[in-house]
Amino acid sequence: MIERKLIASEAEWLTWRKADVTASTIAALFGRHPYTTALHLHLEKRGVDFPRKPDNRVTRRGRWLEPAVAKAVGEQRPDWRVIPAGVYLRDPDLRLGATPDFFIDANDNPRGFCVLQTKTCAPSVFERDWDDGRELPFWIKLQVMVEMMLADAAFGFVGALVVDPYAMDVHLIEVPRNADLEAEIGRLLVAGVTFNRYDGMEQDEKGVMRAGGPYIAWFTDPAGNVIEAISRE
Repeated sequence: MIERKLIASEAEWLTWRKADVTASTIAALFGRHPYTTALHLHLEKRGVDFPRKPDNRVTRRGRWLEPAVAKAVGEQRPDWRVIPAGVYLRDPDLRLGATPDFFIDANDNPRGFCVLQTKTCAPSVFERDWDDGRELPFWIKLQVMVEMMLADAAFGFVGALVVDPYAMDVHLIEVPRNADLEAEIGRLLVAGVTFNRYDGMEQDEKGVMRAGGPYIAWFTDPAGNVIEAISRE
């Protein structure tokens, strides 16, 4: 049974998120998140209290422009009703959570409703990491995938606003449901991440090397690649 919690305050929302692996960090379990690692998640969910990362220009930009992206999407697709989600969705069995930005009620669309995740980025980042809109970054694809799973949405979209002084283009990129990838997400959450052990390494009982520096661990991703995970906080 998926829990659906109305978000009344940021503090309460942050408390809910602390107990779960969330849509925005799930890619760390695949070794493919640009800002966090499987080791960081492992330690955080076991009670290590990392300081909250301070607000920065990129996060402020995304927060301020989120309503603008939704408005632009609504103008591009007048047949869609773009609705602020305002909920935290949670699978208590998997300890998996998600906070969709918006839901889309597409009038008379036989495919049903969908989720909309908004993103903002600089033109250089959109060209480098998004291949000019032809390929979603994997971590964002997984984020929308989890949101669709928990919302039971038929499909999802990313609305990417490319922030340019001379043009403010919003690119709509569809994310279809993917049963194989959803099953792999569930499998990883149930099994957990097992850190590899190596002779001669001073690792604790979980396989984490802690001595004399940052926490370091190694794990094998679903494709068979050995990933080094470092948590410096």
